[in-house]
Amino acid sequence: GLALLAIGAATGAEPAYPQDAAVVTTLTVGPDVSQPVALAVNSRTGRIYVANAGSDNISVVDGASSTVIATIPVGPTPRGVAIDASANRVYVANSGSNEVTVIDGEGNAVVATLPVGKEPWDLAADPNTGRVFVSNRGSGTVSVIDGRHNLVIGTVSVGSLPTGVAVNPDMGRVYVASSGSGHLAVIDGVSNLLIATLPLTSEASAEAWDVAVDGSSNRVYVATSAAEASDADAGTILVIDATNNSLAASIAIPSPAEALAADSASGR
Repeated sequence: GLALLAIGAATGAEPAYPQDAAVVTTLTVGPDVSQPVALAVNSRTGRIYVANAGSDNISVVDGASSTVIATIPVGPTPRGVAIDASANRVYVANSGSNEVTVIDGEGNAVVATLPVGKEPWDLAADPNTGRVFVSNRGSGTVSVIDGRHNLVIGTVSVGSLPTGVAVNPDMGRVYVASSGSGHLAVIDGVSNLLIATLPLTSEASAEAWDVAVDGSSNRVYVATSAAEASDADAGTILVIDATNNSLAASIAIPSPAEALAADSASGR
């Protein structure tokens, strides 16, 4: 079977460094799954949802007992998964069928399948509005879903090869990393309009892959990998001050980054 790693970090008053992190459990997500590529956590129920791109299904993990409690068939090649905890809905981007699967988190049942753009890659849900934003890597767009009624209500052009997407519910902003054009797109989550396109700095000369939001500090983190073959082993995390859409910091990391997450509670 495939394994899901859970990482724990120190919680003392002193700042935590990489040596403070530790693997607390290794979980096999099932004998009939392959290529787990993404996961999301429902903070209210404690359930973890793992997208298995090679077996076209979702593993549902009970976080309290670290056991797999369900395996849900979805569309071809699920690449991304997002949770609307307030509605207990799970959204899965199926890049092989250009669709999003909607799952009821209570009964682990598929309740809708929605057509979106070409090669949906990632998605993020806004619990305040019930909207879900889907990055369509193959069509350079973001599909906007009304999660309350399971309807696609808009499409926003954002640039070449959009990949990671994240939402700041408090500010009503959506951030989309484009691996092809190397920029960060900013969308107004209410009007569904593109309001800014932030190019990466020359020092980061990179492809943007994923994005995460720290709502408490209103900062956005962009994971990048080097665009030049000579720097193929390098990576950078760009820190954007979302109050004025300016670069606040650039953090070098030893290897390319294609995914990241931010914890607003700890600032990590």
